[in-house]
Amino acid sequence: MASDIGRFLKICIELAELIDTRGENGEEVYCKELGMGYRVASAYLRRGVKEVIDLQSSYHGAIASKKYSEIGEKQAHDFLEEVFGDREPYTINDNDKGRIKAFVKSIMDEWERGEADGHTD
Repeated sequence: MASDIGRFLKICIELAELIDTRGENGEEVYCKELGMGYRVASAYLRRGVKEVIDLQSSYHGAIASKKYSEIGEKQAHDFLEEVFGDREPYTINDNDKGRIKAFVKSIMDEWERGEADGHTD
């Protein structure tokens, strides 16, 4: 399928060049088959090719973001399981969340003062 898309895009670029060349040489100023002038026709073809390329780029960017998100989610769940014995954060009540936040803040304060065991800057 990707090779078909590549071939299609190549044909579109070649058609745009052909249309422009004929228009620039005065052979055809108006493409009656397409119902538009040569510059308009070639511009549509080129913009269409660019949009397909942009869509492909967006698609692959979305796939990469999804994978990074899944990796981050797995690491977060692994951390929860290691620390709390449970992979789901909703099992911790609000009171315990407050105590955990206070404890984490105290650790971070120690790091800032350089007092944490094994902590290096």
